Amino acid sequence: MKIKYSFIVIFAFTAIFIFANCFLNYDNLFYTSMIHIGESESSVKAVFSTDIKSKEEIYEILTVVMKKYSANIYCSNIDNIKGKDYYVKNIYVTNFSTFQEIKLDSGRFYNANEINSDYFLSTDRTNNSNQIGVVSALNKNKGFMVKTLRQYFSDNNAPLDKTYVIELNDHSDLNDIKKELKQEGIVLSYQSNDFKNAKQPSYYVAVTMASTLILVFLIMYDFIRSYKKIGIKKMLGYDFNTIWSESVPKLVICQSVVFAITALIFTSILVPGFNFACVGFLKKLFFCYLAVTIVTLIIISLPFIFVKYVSLSGVIKNQRPYRSLIVFNSFLKFISFTSAICVMCLSISDLNSLYTLSLDKYSNWNKTKQFAYVSVMEIPNESDWTGETDEDIENFKEIYKIMNANGSVYADFSIYSPLYEEDRENGEFPVNISVNVNPNYLKLFPVYDKNNQKIVISENEKSCVVLAPEKYKNKEDKIQEYYSEYGFTGKAKVIWYKDSQSLFTFALDCGDIKNTVKDPVINVLTENNGDPIDYSMILGETGGPFKIKVNDFENATAEIAKVCSKFYDESEVRFPATGVYQAIEEQVKELNTKLIVQFLMFVALIIICFSAVIQNVIAYMEQHQKELAVKKIMGFRFKERYINYYVGMVFLDASSFIVALLIDRNFIETVLISAILISIDVIFSTLYIKKKDRIDIINVAKGG
Repeated sequence: MKIKYSFIVIFAFTAIFIFANCFLNYDNLFYTSMIHIGESESSVKAVFSTDIKSKEEIYEILTVVMKKYSANIYCSNIDNIKGKDYYVKNIYVTNFSTFQEIKLDSGRFYNANEINSDYFLSTDRTNNSNQIGVVSALNKNKGFMVKTLRQYFSDNNAPLDKTYVIELNDHSDLNDIKKELKQEGIVLSYQSNDFKNAKQPSYYVAVTMASTLILVFLIMYDFIRSYKKIGIKKMLGYDFNTIWSESVPKLVICQSVVFAITALIFTSILVPGFNFACVGFLKKLFFCYLAVTIVTLIIISLPFIFVKYVSLSGVIKNQRPYRSLIVFNSFLKFISFTSAICVMCLSISDLNSLYTLSLDKYSNWNKTKQFAYVSVMEIPNESDWTGETDEDIENFKEIYKIMNANGSVYADFSIYSPLYEEDRENGEFPVNISVNVNPNYLKLFPVYDKNNQKIVISENEKSCVVLAPEKYKNKEDKIQEYYSEYGFTGKAKVIWYKDSQSLFTFALDCGDIKNTVKDPVINVLTENNGDPIDYSMILGETGGPFKIKVNDFENATAEIAKVCSKFYDESEVRFPATGVYQAIEEQVKELNTKLIVQFLMFVALIIICFSAVIQNVIAYMEQHQKELAVKKIMGFRFKERYINYYVGMVFLDASSFIVALLIDRNFIETVLISAILISIDVIFSTLYIKKKDRIDIINVAKGG
């Protein structure tokens, strides 16, 4: 392949990666802005509860109060239409200025007379006569619709089982709205709506720099090949600027053309049309490409520094600046080799995490889809609530009973987290090292006795119940002594289960690669065998050990607030919830993206590394051409002729290993990866040297 084609391949690789990163980034920001259209710092998240049965009456009360205070109210849901998911924003608007930033490719927004109609807006052009506008979109695979809140109430049997957003005209109106709704029989709980745009990380910077370094190597390689040509040009009076201008501008123009073609092709494939969103994206893409082009221009100009070392006498004597080239290449090889080791170590760590979270291979995490948790309670500044009074403790137990009856799970495996590693090492295992679960956990993740029967614990049990593997039967006295002080019968009930059973921890940092713990001692908390304080763990404890069963984890806060509002007002304390499975999905997505980028980075770094190897081999052999030829004639073996090269290579690779070890501090992985890469380096260098070792003795003797 000619070197100019290599340049085109690198330009195309860089262009595609930048396009993909910019597209994902801009699409995410644009889509998020659509989702939050109509919201501002005056917005609050709201949860409603009521005993009113009529949907029409509830809707009438809500809209009358909102209209009185010039407030807007929204909720959202996902609709699947012909196999495509649409994010639907259901709105009731009294203050239309909050929607003035909505981007429409055609049509219009609602007017005041249409806010209770069946009209809608969509990112797709439909043949439905009720569509009044087309919302601008960048990604044809993502759907977005705006409908009236009236339609949502008509289509749903339980419209209040959602987290709503209230956009206030004046934030001081919130308490008045709350009071009026309460008078009408609707209880409003709220929390601040501090949403943040989730921004995709700009990985293209690192990959672009790696690609640019590859360009530097290609230019250096071309420089070595064109050494005599450059010397002749200098002899004819060409200065540095002239020699530079004959090469670099052509490369920059070539890069710009490749960038333009890439943008044209992929935009036509991914974007539904030349609309507002497309124009905004192309502007962002243009500035990204411009920045990369400027950086490329600067970096690929660096090799031309060696032009000043080209002399006429050196050209006549066939002497090239080998030493400078070897030093330059060795430095870049050191950087790329070290970086490649670190990237691979990071990739192994991320692969282990992804393997742990593999939702297809392990069904345990799939079982968490119906659960959410509250890890931090929000206490308003004006509240004096502490959660430590006798009334609070009683309330927590009542909340626990309600949620437990619905199938919520208590799973505290924190003793097996890295945080308590020292406690595990110093503890008198298995006496005071145990996990805590409730009977619902045992229903979801059964534990079997020696007869292979599921162990079932009743919620009416008042004794302290301990499940222990049979291998600890010889320590029954210690277990009995330790746990008998708990419960209300004065003696613990120890139940032995079959050895070699693994329990799912519900925690990413606990247990083995599958997040399971083998043969733990299990303390079972029932509704009747714990102290009242034991049930205070249900809300706001670090790690969220109490997994609350919900119908929709995306609206978990609303469901949990309905229960808690019977005991607490939101002016005292609030309970924001997070879906267990939702957190896992986000981590899987992030890990997949990181691994793709790390793979591309590793490939680019390896290309840089072995490009440096090739150039160093060429420079070394040409620098010592006569010496190597004479040694070959005299019968020196291969390793004797090239011992100096291999010493330098091993020293450089060993330096990379030491630096990588200092950076990563994972000895086993770093040693393993370094050994593999160094072996590949030695094999590759040997094969390439042997290929170049066919020296024409006669040509060398003639001084050729």
